[in-house]
Amino acid sequence: MTLKDSLEKSYKELQQERDELRVQMHLASMDAKDSWDDLEHKWDALSLKLANAGDAASQASQEIETAIDMLAEEIKNGYKRIRDSLH
Repeated sequence: MTLKDSLEKSYKELQQERDELRVQMHLASMDAKDSWDDLEHKWDALSLKLANAGDAASQASQEIETAIDMLAEEIKNGYKRIRDSLH
């Protein structure tokens, strides 16, 4: 699996989680909604980084992959916290 394939797979998994949580947000507390807003900003940053990843030089690809993985993990953990607070 190429770096691009791996990143796209992770992105699609996060996107599915995001879509499922978005449906549930109308029931959420203000704290959960604030967390959601923060994660939406991070989602935008992740989307931008992934869009630009293909344009990056190959020597920087490991750094880009690490940065994207860290941001994706942070978003994933945030979605888990929100999901847990809704149940």
